[in-house]
Amino acid sequence: MIRTLVIDDEPFLRQYIKNCIVSLNPAFTIIGEAGNGEEAWRKITETAPDVIFIDIKMPLVDGLEVLERCSRLKKPPLSVVLSGYSEFSYAQKALKHHAFDYILKPVNREALGQLLKRIETGFRKRMVQMQYRYFLHLLHNQNFPHSREEISAAFSGFDCFCAYYVCIGSHSTCRYNQFNTIGDFWKNMQFDRRVSRAAAAYGQVWIIHEEPQNDCLLILGGPNGSGHAFLPDIQAVLENSPYPATIIHGPESSRPEQLKDRIIELYSAASAHIVFSRSGVYDLAAPRPLLNDLSFFSYAEQNILRTLVSDHKFADFQQQTEKYLSLCESRGCRQCALSQLLKRICEIADQNRLSFALQERIDELVTNSIDYRDIRNGMADLLSDIFHTFSENTGSSAAIQIKTFIDQHYTEQISLTRLADKFNFSISHLSSLFKKIYRVSPNEYIIRLRIERAKALLAENRDTSVRRISELIGYTDPYYFSRLFKMSVGCTPSDYRNSHTDSESGI
Repeated sequence: MIRTLVIDDEPFLRQYIKNCIVSLNPAFTIIGEAGNGEEAWRKITETAPDVIFIDIKMPLVDGLEVLERCSRLKKPPLSVVLSGYSEFSYAQKALKHHAFDYILKPVNREALGQLLKRIETGFRKRMVQMQYRYFLHLLHNQNFPHSREEISAAFSGFDCFCAYYVCIGSHSTCRYNQFNTIGDFWKNMQFDRRVSRAAAAYGQVWIIHEEPQNDCLLILGGPNGSGHAFLPDIQAVLENSPYPATIIHGPESSRPEQLKDRIIELYSAASAHIVFSRSGVYDLAAPRPLLNDLSFFSYAEQNILRTLVSDHKFADFQQQTEKYLSLCESRGCRQCALSQLLKRICEIADQNRLSFALQERIDELVTNSIDYRDIRNGMADLLSDIFHTFSENTGSSAAIQIKTFIDQHYTEQISLTRLADKFNFSISHLSSLFKKIYRVSPNEYIIRLRIERAKALLAENRDTSVRRISELIGYTDPYYFSRLFKMSVGCTPSDYRNSHTDSESGI
């Protein structure tokens, strides 16, 4: 509710305005009234209204003085000035004191209704933004300068809250996600719009996208029981997803602050329960027993691998690995178990050594793979590296050719899939070759080139929009480009352009 105070020295007009506000817009509630400036100031400081309707000319202290005092408050109310035609100059002065608008006497009911609608729209927008910032505060302990009372008021219209973790493709376990087509998934599926439209039947949904872009967090506020009711709607939105989709949800919470523990549980469950290359739904309130996905990979099986390494039968080792991957696929192994299996296989292949660099490559492989075909190709490359089946010179030559191609085409719609197809490598093999020579992944190298080009374009072409610059360097989504730019440079593209302009002008 938008808490409103009506201030006017004419009792009849006060009553008329109060009656109009209540009848025209149910989002407003009258918390008080005042007949002069002193009484108005006392009630403003005591009740902290959201909106005040205030007359300009009043006894004791006039409306302008009250507005001037309000401007010094930490959180001043939104002010609407009441004035007659003869007091128009006063109304103009009131606008200088940050009054939202003014309305002429005698008050026109239709004009008042339109004004109330504008105020309500602005309040709802600011309220959603505040609620969103509160959830970011829960997630990352970001600064949130609002009191408990304000938080309680912001969420007072909801009986319960439910959080949902949504993952597209693989759960990210490494810093760099080369599978950047996921970044376009949410946009191409119109995910945010469709989920928000579905949530309107229950209440309000807040959608939080972060890095990496494989996953997002949904928080629903609504009546009791809406948490489970909303789940089929999310599944319906993801029904035609070209990638595996996992939804993990927890029990309903009666207060928003309780969601912090719920969200931690969601992310923990994602690490432990997501099944690689398969869609699924997991309910924290009905936990499933964690079975041993790798029961087939017994000590005896591992000894077979050790023997093959000792006998230098590397082709047979590859065949055994294929067998284990087929078993994983048919059984529906969890992603964490698959990652554990790959690391153990590589450790045996490398004669019981598992360097940090090798672990990182396995994490990147699993994170950047969608199905077992990707895993098989990636493991073939990893084992080939371990068994030294390709020469260092060949790898160096290929990496140089890849870099030259990127340097010439980085502003186009270039992707790792396109590079892999052109040079006849798997994505994992191509990435490892490039990283060996240049100490950076192809994806990171492309981003660096694009960001440097963007910086030059921002400085040289001040009239070109950020959207156009995004397109010129190869990004179809300007919001994704802005996030990458801020991560790389430390400021938004617009801020970079402004600071560059300021430095050239000598400011």
